[in-house]
Amino acid sequence: MKSIIVQFHITHEEIANFLVNIARELHLHFVLSRSKAQIPPKEIAFEDIHNVIFENSAVEYTQIIVLPDKPEIDSNGNFLHIDPCEGAIEFTIGALSPQSLMQSSFSVKTNDQRLLALAKTIASKLKKLTKAGTTAAIDENIIYRTDRYTEKAKELQNRGLKMMPFAGVCELMLGIEKKNT
Repeated sequence: MKSIIVQFHITHEEIANFLVNIARELHLHFVLSRSKAQIPPKEIAFEDIHNVIFENSAVEYTQIIVLPDKPEIDSNGNFLHIDPCEGAIEFTIGALSPQSLMQSSFSVKTNDQRLLALAKTIASKLKKLTKAGTTAAIDENIIYRTDRYTEKAKELQNRGLKMMPFAGVCELMLGIEKKNT
């Protein structure tokens, strides 16, 4: 099974704009799979993506599944004809609070060549929007990571917001390049 994962810090406005743009360009469909309300998965129109992200911005994270075809969801919130764990592209959008911005991620795990090709296209567009260069300090040790970030996320850090990982407690520092020794 092939997989792709990209971890990054991005403002909610930027990720909402990105999702709307790729939906229009690539004719994609979105399903909100985890939110503040813990509702069953439901399809959301790309025109509503800004509202969905901002309504859920203080939640630990919001998961949006991206599909090339219109999803079929039964009345209990179960997907029909796909396995959302192995047949879907997922954006996990980190929470934004007055103190911090949580890490977001883009991922796919699939054997479906059509879905994998779509995921590669989206990952390429996401990488063009972001820069590499994140470090994490744990005690005296500096760990260099390949996480990505946008300039607007870096601006939030410069204003005092902490950049936090999806899991863990160490603060991430954006825009610090690994030094060759």
